[in-house]
Amino acid sequence: MKTLIVEDTESMRKVLGYLLRKLPDMETIETCDGLEAWKLLEGGLRPDLALVDIAMPKMDGLELVQRVRFHPQLRTLKIIICSAVKERHRLAEAHSLEISGYLTKPFTSANVYTEVKKALGLSDGPKPAV
Repeated sequence: MKTLIVEDTESMRKVLGYLLRKLPDMETIETCDGLEAWKLLEGGLRPDLALVDIAMPKMDGLELVQRVRFHPQLRTLKIIICSAVKERHRLAEAHSLEISGYLTKPFTSANVYTEVKKALGLSDGPKPAV
C-alpha cells in the first residue's frame, strides 16, 4: 500500500513516515506542500491513502483535498487530515470534503495507527513492527 504524506514541517513528515512504514507492506511518499503533492497526483501517482496537513505554503491542505475530490480518478482517495488547526470553520470545511479521518497534533502513534487502519478498512491484525 502507498501513503502520500503532505506536511510542510520536516520533522512531522519524518515521524509520520517512520510510523507508517512500520505497518506491513506500507510504502510512503513524502511531500512538503500541497502544490508538490498535487503535481505528483496529477502526474499519475495513485496512493491508497493521503495524510494531509491543513496549514501549508503554496497550496494548503483544504485546497488540495478540494482538487482531489473534483478529479475523476482521484475523488475516492482516502484522506486523513493531520493538523493542529482548531478553528471550527476550517474543521467543518475539512469534514464537508468527505475526509476519512482526522488527527489532531500532537498525536500518539496509537492515534495514527487507529486512524490509518480505520480509513483503509484494515483489521487490528498485524501490529506495527517495533
